[in-house]
Amino acid sequence: LEQGDSLESGVSASSTLTYSYVLLSIVGLILLMACVNFVNLSLAGASKRAKEIGIRKVVGSSRRQVVAQFMAETTLLCLLALAPAGALSAAALPVFNQLADKQLAFSFLGDMNLILGGVGLLLICVLATGLYPAVVLSVYNPTQVLYNRGRLNTRNWFGNSLTVAQFVLAIGLVVATLVYFRQMNFMGNKALGYDSSDIIRVKVPDRNDSAELVQQFRQKLQNYPIFGEVSAASDNSSPALSESPAQADGREVRYVYTRVDSDFLPLLGLELSAGRNFSPDFGADPAYSAIVNESFVKAAGWADPIGKQLTENWWGDQQKLTVVGVVKDYHYGSLRYKIQPQVLTMRSANLVWIKYAKGQRGQALAKLQAVFRQQFRDYYFKYSFLSDDNATLYQNDRRWQQIVQYAAGLSLLICCIGLFGLARMAANQRTKEIGIRKVLGASVASIVALLSKDSLKLVLIAIIIASPIAWYAMNQWLADFAYKIDISWWVFALAGGLAVGIALLTVSFQSVKAAIMNPVESLRSE
Repeated sequence: LEQGDSLESGVSASSTLTYSYVLLSIVGLILLMACVNFVNLSLAGASKRAKEIGIRKVVGSSRRQVVAQFMAETTLLCLLALAPAGALSAAALPVFNQLADKQLAFSFLGDMNLILGGVGLLLICVLATGLYPAVVLSVYNPTQVLYNRGRLNTRNWFGNSLTVAQFVLAIGLVVATLVYFRQMNFMGNKALGYDSSDIIRVKVPDRNDSAELVQQFRQKLQNYPIFGEVSAASDNSSPALSESPAQADGREVRYVYTRVDSDFLPLLGLELSAGRNFSPDFGADPAYSAIVNESFVKAAGWADPIGKQLTENWWGDQQKLTVVGVVKDYHYGSLRYKIQPQVLTMRSANLVWIKYAKGQRGQALAKLQAVFRQQFRDYYFKYSFLSDDNATLYQNDRRWQQIVQYAAGLSLLICCIGLFGLARMAANQRTKEIGIRKVLGASVASIVALLSKDSLKLVLIAIIIASPIAWYAMNQWLADFAYKIDISWWVFALAGGLAVGIALLTVSFQSVKAAIMNPVESLRSE
């Protein structure tokens, strides 16, 4: 018993080199966001260590020694984070393998590339997170700090700029998540032109007597009321254009070739726009009869296609086919591609399509398996449901939708930590100002608004920058789909509103804490 994603090709969706670069870029940007947060949090707590640094410089520490101290502290923190990071990576690897459709495994001790990569990543994190705060904290005059005559210069324009970059990435990923969801929902709900529900496809042995075996199999299935229409047809879920074009009244038309029988159209509920279906009797419709779709008629330039002839290459021989019917266009493949010209001929196929009673999926599968084993004792029962096969066409896109969702959530979380650091820094720098304002009668709400204003400005700047970038990037992605949605303005409004809401919740905690502080304590803090 075997269920496959594709009964004909057996090929599943795999990641491409481009997707690997995209994933690596997301990982790199998230790591950069974490480094920015570390810098902001370090500078936010700098005022609490000002006198420590001043005393160290008074007793003889050089600027280089102060920098070395902070670099050593950063290195220790990164080393302490390395072990839980490895454990978390190992725990998350099964989820990643499921998303990426891979079978990766960790080998910390046996993989020298992994060891060297980990060491290199550690060095990058140490330099990215420790160097800038160490340099900033080592430049001020110790006398001014010890006598409260000066302040540590913690105006972190660099950190603010990178915080904006953080939110640009986060907002872009939220927009991508919304567009992914809408496009996948659009493709899942779009009318395909046929009914794909309650259809099982079973592959029978490909032998010289396949046609007779299929007929015997069909006759046995028709003895059970649970089964309706049964058709023998080739797989058209992964259509490929013919290598040689057909000749239609002097025009060359590349087409998708599909082998069917007279039950194929009724089974799928396909409609004819002209002509008739094949005759159930093979002798009445010889092998040179054909049904084409409307796209083929348009490509051939036919006004009245019934009775027209086209010439195709069949196993190296040219054969003339007479058009007996025109089927309305239907989406036999992925919605990434436009409907291509299609030619249906009445030739034998070793793929049996079975329509079963609605809501009887389990019973139909069990009965079908029993009949198959009676007919083909030495072969695997390989089957698939047509609705599942259609969903498999977008399996890769749905995996990336989940990856982008996780990345967006993680980015927003990191952005919250970064904003918390900025809010903490602002509150520490303006402690005496907050105390004076409260003494003069300022309300808690006005102080919260004052402290939140700067953070919200950063978010608004990020929204302005992220919106056109996200619009361009998602339009480039949608360009791969022949049938797609339009990106609405509310997608950007929703992503921006979500970012503003999260920013308000994040900075409000620190702002309220600073606003409700006793003004006497605030004025004594410096």
